[in-house]
Amino acid sequence: MKEFPIKKEKHTFIVFLPVFIFISVMMPISLTMYILMMTVGRNETVTTGVIIIGAIMLFILPLGLWIWAFLYLLPSVRISEVGIERRLLWMKKKLSWEEIKDIAMINTPTQGWLFFSESKIVIKGSGFWEISKYRLKRDNIFLASNDKILDVVNKYAPKKLLPIRFTNDVYYKGNSHQ
Repeated sequence: MKEFPIKKEKHTFIVFLPVFIFISVMMPISLTMYILMMTVGRNETVTTGVIIIGAIMLFILPLGLWIWAFLYLLPSVRISEVGIERRLLWMKKKLSWEEIKDIAMINTPTQGWLFFSESKIVIKGSGFWEISKYRLKRDNIFLASNDKILDVVNKYAPKKLLPIRFTNDVYYKGNSHQ
């Protein structure tokens, strides 16, 4: 009987795919609305100001949001026994478990964000601006969290980094390293 090789587990996750998909769907709709406004809806009451405001609202702002979502929410994050790797096209960042000084979860009402950092993370709140501050730091790798991701982190992270710190000091129920 022929034996199949053992399949290696893949622990690769997208940072936050639902928002990127939503913005990607809204971008062509917005562009279509702008084109319709400039062609079909064009008459003598459409002033230069309306055209400029329409261009900003229906083209420039959605394009900026799509670029932001592409750069920050679409990268893939791979968690392994060696460390964490974030990759998008030619850009990649790797952190070994020895380089990671802190793992923290910032909770929001809708989503938990898991951060791996080369420095200590001081969490002062859970609002959008607090999370954005940590997303923009170069020494952080982050992703939207779920139970599967937390299980993988608990499997590979060294004991000195566990348990994962949550903003409300409630530890993940699966942590055995308390």
